[in-house]
Amino acid sequence: MYRVHYIFSPNKIDTAIDAMEEAAVIWKKHGCLEVSAWRLSGSAIGQMSFTVAFDNASDFGACFDKVDKDADFQAWRAKFFGFGDWVANTHATLQKKW
Repeated sequence: MYRVHYIFSPNKIDTAIDAMEEAAVIWKKHGCLEVSAWRLSGSAIGQMSFTVAFDNASDFGACFDKVDKDADFQAWRAKFFGFGDWVANTHATLQKKW
């Protein structure tokens, strides 16, 4: 499993939820296996993560290329510009489950 976490501090929670819901549709349209929203805590309190999951990094890259070129995604970027402050973008490869 390969996950990419787009971590941000939302300006307005309702707007952030709307943005993530619309983005999820676009990512799934291009082959994303799972899209989820996370409310973070601990050292990241007040932040959220928009997380996409794939079988491997190659599948992520192929999907990302399609998402990036999608006219709906370009419109999404314009519509939701500034809905939050980006904090981090982490990529994670599952090593083992217990």
